[in-house]
Amino acid sequence: MKLRMFEILNISQSAPALKVKRLPIKAAYNLTKILTAVKPEVDFYQTEFEKVLGQYSVRDDNNNFIFTDESKSSIKIYPGKEEECQNALTELLNLEVDLDINAKLNLEDLEHLEMSVDELSPLMSFIQE
Repeated sequence: MKLRMFEILNISQSAPALKVKRLPIKAAYNLTKILTAVKPEVDFYQTEFEKVLGQYSVRDDNNNFIFTDESKSSIKIYPGKEEECQNALTELLNLEVDLDINAKLNLEDLEHLEMSVDELSPLMSFIQE
C-alpha cells in the first residue's frame, strides 16, 4: 500500500486516542499491525527531519536551537535558506512510502465506537465497507 509520509504521520498521531478504544479482537489485531508498520516510517521521518533542521537551523554556542519567538514554536532558519528548508521539509512530508501491509479494518467493527472525524480520517485507507 502506498501512502505519503504526512498520511503515515497522521496515523501515528491518532494512535494514542485509538489505543484506548475497545475494539473487537480482529480489529484490534489489524490496528496493531497498522501501527507497527508505520512506526519505522515515523522513525525515519524524525531522523530526516532532524537532519534538515541540522542543516538549516541557527543554533547558539551550546548547539541549542534558536527560536523566532518566546513560544518556542518556530526554529530560526539561516537567512536566505528559508525556502530551501521549506522545500526539503515539503519533499519529506510528500515522500511516497510503500507499506508492506494488508491489514484492513471492517467498518462494522468500528460502528459501535464514538470516533471523531480527526480520529477516523487517517485510517480511511485501511477501512473496508
